[in-house]
Amino acid sequence: MLFSRRTPNYCWICGSTEQLSGEHKIKKSDLQRHPMMKPSFMRVATGRDQPIQGLNSKLLKFENAICARCNNQTSQKADRSYDEFRNEDSTIVRTTLEDLESMQSHTKEHEVKLSHRVELARYFGKHLGCALHYQKFPIPRRLSRFVDRRSDAICISVSTRVAPFWWQEESGKIGPLNALGGAIMLLSIRPLHLPIAYQSAYMTDGVQFIVKMRLSVPEALEMRILYQRKMGRFINRFSDEDAKLRGLPFDE
Repeated sequence: MLFSRRTPNYCWICGSTEQLSGEHKIKKSDLQRHPMMKPSFMRVATGRDQPIQGLNSKLLKFENAICARCNNQTSQKADRSYDEFRNEDSTIVRTTLEDLESMQSHTKEHEVKLSHRVELARYFGKHLGCALHYQKFPIPRRLSRFVDRRSDAICISVSTRVAPFWWQEESGKIGPLNALGGAIMLLSIRPLHLPIAYQSAYMTDGVQFIVKMRLSVPEALEMRILYQRKMGRFINRFSDEDAKLRGLPFDE
């Protein structure tokens, strides 16, 4: 089996049945770095504003995502690597925002080099896995093994682009928006509706980070055969080509 068939009551990384904890949809350090964060969280799917009671609010987390060991011990190096990346490597943010200044398209993406940054890749892999778990997608075992440090084979890619959404004050001032784009499955056109990749995204500091995992042919076939009922729901949900490319918000 190439996909984990664990229930939502299991940690998607290691399979533990211990009490599960939440994982921030946007890293807490990113939220703390952003002084203009608004005191409400927009649920795009419903159009309702929900008040946030601090940065540990459940609204800002993937609930019941991973066990305490994976949250604290297993992913500690990955979390630290991401913080170092955000604090020291400003090239990604500067290059991406230059697109905005030069009126480049929001679709222009810049690759984040991960070949020698395994721990950074593990952080982004954890974000993708938590987003998939949150939306009840089957999770590839090789992603779990990679995030759990049982494998060093990087199985995801990361790119950035100018965030497609910004907020505007009554004074007319425009600022960056912290927001989560969700997790989606990308489907092929030929052969018809064959799953080819998973993708998650989030926005912070005016930059959208896009995490993608391309599925192997055996994984795609297993998904098509063993998850026919789920695939039918996914196909209906992503039948609009534009929605497949841009991503959809969470819909609880």
